[in-house]
Amino acid sequence: MANTEFTVRPAAISDIPEIVNNMLPAGIEDCQRSGLHPVLSIGSDMRYSKTYVAVNSDDKIVTLFGFMDNIFWMHMTNEVTKEPFKFLKYAKRWFTANAKQPILCSMIDIQNTALLKMAKSFGFKVVNVVPSGLDNTYYLQIVRLCHTQP
Repeated sequence: MANTEFTVRPAAISDIPEIVNNMLPAGIEDCQRSGLHPVLSIGSDMRYSKTYVAVNSDDKIVTLFGFMDNIFWMHMTNEVTKEPFKFLKYAKRWFTANAKQPILCSMIDIQNTALLKMAKSFGFKVVNVVPSGLDNTYYLQIVRLCHTQP
């Protein structure tokens, strides 16, 4: 695919079917391990967050993400696999320009190593490993300190 451009827009409830029907397998597994159906997980995230979607030049949703106070979360679709490096570069620039909270935190399923690599490229650091309480699943607590100028 040549010269894919990405844009970010506010997310809408009507985006949920496209996201759920095209989620990365790791994202579906994360939802299953947490005991939540992907629709309920995404709906809950959207209800309490300032939510966005990144869309490619084919008008397909690449990722749904949001900020809930000082918490950052993300659900990626299979569209991210078409041009992962271009998307990562775009997403990192957008995130750096728009994530203005002094502290951001999140939790990542310990088995989702691709998402951990992405979070590290955004400046997040692993601060703790915690059990989920549901089964033998563990999560990584991650934090990003944002440097703001006075």
